[in-house]
Formats: sequence, C-alpha cells, structure tokens
Amino acid sequence: MKDLDCGFEYIVSLIDPVTPMGREQLRCLPFMTSANEITESHQRQLDMAEKERKVASIKVILSRIRDIRGTLSNLSSGVVLDDIELFEIKSFAYWCGKLREELGRCASWMKLPDLSVVFSILDPDNSGTESFYISDDCDDSLSGIRKEIHRLQRIEVEDNESELNRLLQENFEIENRVRARLSKRLLENCEPLDAAIKIIGKIDLTIALTELNRKLGLGKPDISSGEYEFQELVNPEISRNLNLRGKEFQPFSAKLGRKVVIIGGNMTGKSVLLRTVALLQTMFQHGLFVPARNALIPVYDTVIYFSGDKQSFVDGLSSFAGEIEHLRKAIEIVDSDTSGLFLFDEIGRSTNPVEGPAFLMASAEYLCQSEKCRSVFTSHYEEALGIEDAQIFIIKGVDQEKVIKEKGRDVSYYVDHSLVEMESNESFPKEAITIARLMGLDREFIQLIKRKMKGGCE
Repeated sequence: MKDLDCGFEYIVSLIDPVTPMGREQLRCLPFMTSANEITESHQRQLDMAEKERKVASIKVILSRIRDIRGTLSNLSSGVVLDDIELFEIKSFAYWCGKLREELGRCASWMKLPDLSVVFSILDPDNSGTESFYISDDCDDSLSGIRKEIHRLQRIEVEDNESELNRLLQENFEIENRVRARLSKRLLENCEPLDAAIKIIGKIDLTIALTELNRKLGLGKPDISSGEYEFQELVNPEISRNLNLRGKEFQPFSAKLGRKVVIIGGNMTGKSVLLRTVALLQTMFQHGLFVPARNALIPVYDTVIYFSGDKQSFVDGLSSFAGEIEHLRKAIEIVDSDTSGLFLFDEIGRSTNPVEGPAFLMASAEYLCQSEKCRSVFTSHYEEALGIEDAQIFIIKGVDQEKVIKEKGRDVSYYVDHSLVEMESNESFPKEAITIARLMGLDREFIQLIKRKMKGGCE
C-alpha cells in the first residue's frame, strides 16, 4: 500500500476483515494503475452491497473458517498430513460449503469452488460433521484391531502387554497408511482449495470495504480520461477530530485543471485541502470508494505529495532537502513521459523569499510540460498570481462580517474555507494580522507590525 503520509493509514485502520486471508489481502492492497482493476474493485463493493441483508450471517461463517495456507503448502510439498492438518482441511471444506449455500446466486468473483469431494474424502463414515478422526471405515482391519486393543486394555494380565503393544503398533502403522492415502487423494484437490482461499480473502475484504463505505459515507468515484472534479470532499480523520470538539469540517468542491495554484491566508485550510486531495487519490488508486459526494478522477502511474516538515523529518532530511528530493522525482516522471499527479504544499517556503517564489514558478512551468501530468500547488507567495496559464483558486478566508458582528469566538469560526476560482484582477489575500488579532496577540504588538509594513494594514 502507498500511504504518502496523507492520512491513508487512518482509513486502513478502520477496515476490519475477520479472516487471516482477508487481513493479508488488506496488507497487500496494491496501488492500482489500471482503470480496469479499479473498476473491478468498485464493482465488487457494489455486488457485496446487494448482499447487505446476508452480511451478518456471512461474517459468522467467515469467522469459523481456518487459515489452511500452511497446511496446503505442506500438502503441495508431498508431506503426509497429520490428524490436525486433516481436520483443518475438512473444517475448511465444511465451512466453504456453508458459505456457498449462504451466498446463493452471486457474482462470478465470489463463487467458491465445490469442495464436496474434499469433504467426502475426509468423511468416510458420512457423519456430515466438521470433526475429523481416522474412523474404522477408513480401513477394513481397523475395527477388529481396535476392539481387541480395547478388550486387552480392560483386563489386567501381564502376559497381555506384549500382545497389546503389538496391536497398538499395528494400529499406528495402519493409521499412518490411511493418512498417506488421504493426503495423496487430497493432493489432487490443491488447486480448488487454493482458489477457495483467495476467494474467501476477497469476500472478507470486500465486506470490510462496504462496511467502511457505510461508516464514513463514502461514494463510488467515476474514472475520467483527464478531467478532475470533486464535490463535497471531506477528510474523514480531520472531520472526526473536529466533531469531537463540537466543530464541523467544511467540504471542498472544485474542478481542477492541469496547472493549479491554491492561495489563501494563514490557517485558512490550504494544507488541509491538499492533504485531502492526496488522500482522495490514494484511496481511489487502492480501489476504495472516496469521501466525496461526487468525484471524477483520472488514474495516474505515480502520485507525489509533499507536505513539508513532517515528511522531511521522517526521511532524515531538512525541509528544503526533502522538498528538492520530491521535486526531483516529479521531474523524472515528466521526463519519462509517464503520468503523474504532483501535490506540493508551499513549495519554496523553506528557502529565502527571493528564491522561494522562483522555485514555485519554475516548478509550475516545468511539471506541466507533459500532457499526462497534473500539478497542484499551495502557496503564500504573491508571485503565484503571475504563473502563466495557471488556474488560481483562493480559499475565502476570514469572514469580516462575522468578525464585526461576533466577538470572542474560536478563530476557526470566522474562517470560510470555501474554494473559489480567482478572477485575474483580484489581489493576493493579506490576513495574517487579522488572524493574529483573533487569536489574541497583544494589541500593542500588532500595531508595531502595522508600522513595520509599508502602507499599513487594516
């Protein structure tokens, strides 16, 4: 799985398969670069949603299914299985049969192979139960030997000991021959057993994904050939944290071009938006539904997301070095003529205010040379308004009417996080002083800041 440090780990932590096979498939969930793969994953979730009334009973059966991958590996290697391993296979076949019955008519991807032959091999006395033991029906001579052993064990005669030991050894050898014979017959059924393991993992994971969809209100995105659009996009983790504090996440809606710059005042949500877009793309390319009412998303070969200090710290780099490393990778994607989505939060911010804007403007120009790539930048540099052919969005920021009418509220109350496309003649927002004042910064100090600014700021 590809996290990109965008909050995908939180999403994965909410996915809860009940079988080891389902959990393994979750751990190995691939970053899909094929539209067909993503479509198939979405369709599986839609198919499972149609079984909603049966999901509870299906999960009960899944919870009883054992992980026989180790046993199957031994069997495939020609190992004679012991009683526990034979029981595991019989139990697996038994519950697979129950699951087939419960699923009934279903989509082809969840159709389990018929393991009745496997079950009958391990059920010679037709008990129809999950339990396994080497019964008298497994070999014609077992019944007589076992009766004699039982008789000798009930009488205490010293002369019987050698005869008892002989019979016990003979019983042991017959049982071993039975195990070898059963293992040989089961060996012919390794393929359907292996297929059943994979299908069970897929069923289990798909149920967990459909439950995630209901829990978070996720929706199926549409795959586009180039357009990028989302409506009412939210970040589930941040939304949850806000809800715990009695606040609400304000959704984002936008239609993004190939060269996008998002500007806005401090604390208005630029970084949250970019992180949420990175999460949207990551969930989409792992075949998940997404946290938006509607979404039209292209498939990319690579997604590069850089959010600054945290990623750099984890990688053992300075913030600027981490930024350059991610930028180098993005340039390689452009030069290799493969498709890429590049998401850079405040590129150039970790260098000086002369070179920083130049890094932003050069990045915006170079990374959009390829028609296969899309770049989204956030920036606090006023020079961002001069980026040629860029689609400029602004987060509205501080609602001055609220500031005038209501006092003493949390600063987030005054901020409008709506995303709107800027007109060419609009000016760059300057709201740092306003926000600092709302946060309670000393009034005299704020006046000093204003005096230091050319032209002042009201």
